[in-house]
Amino acid sequence: KRTDFKEMYNSDFDNMSKAEYFDFIISALHNISINCEQDTPVLWNVMYNAKSRDDYGKIVFSDKNPFSVKETIIWDKGVGMNICSTGILSRSCELIFLMSIGEKYYTNQSNDVYWNVWRISNKSGENMSNGHGASFPVGLPFEGISKFSKIGAVVYEPFTGSGTTMVAAHQLNRKCYGMELSEKYCQIIIDRMLKLDPNLEIKKNGQPYKSPNVADLA
Repeated sequence: KRTDFKEMYNSDFDNMSKAEYFDFIISALHNISINCEQDTPVLWNVMYNAKSRDDYGKIVFSDKNPFSVKETIIWDKGVGMNICSTGILSRSCELIFLMSIGEKYYTNQSNDVYWNVWRISNKSGENMSNGHGASFPVGLPFEGISKFSKIGAVVYEPFTGSGTTMVAAHQLNRKCYGMELSEKYCQIIIDRMLKLDPNLEIKKNGQPYKSPNVADLA
């Protein structure tokens, strides 16, 4: 069952003005850059809508962005929402900007060909099964993490949501540091990770924590 997005974030609606949203994302990018080396790859996934058609461009190509765009990746989702309104196209893809602070970015590419179109199906609805209205399939972060980080590396996800990036990082033997505003989503992340790996040690405020839903995961 899909949980209502506003219900989960009932105290933090995403109703910022364009100026507020610009400042918010630029601030987030600066906070990310503090922990990055010159060649640390940053993957930023964006999707525009009728009310914010060019906001992402003004942000990502702004002089205030501490990163510079090195690659533009197309995520072909294989499915999209049918929009019949005049003046806006139905979209079956999203953009991913690969950025870094310096002139180069780390990659595992050797003699392989890395394409800038990632065909990762969103048809199954697997990404919606954890209740988040803006989630993506595990295959998406899996693709980025596997190509642009070393085994054992730290992956940082400042908007963890339902934990999809953390799942992919664990599957690929990376360590994910994530931040999430909603306590309800934090519980979803815990339950999801325990389902993936029941041997994980969970702590809350430094103390061992046992999920109240652990019995449901057996």
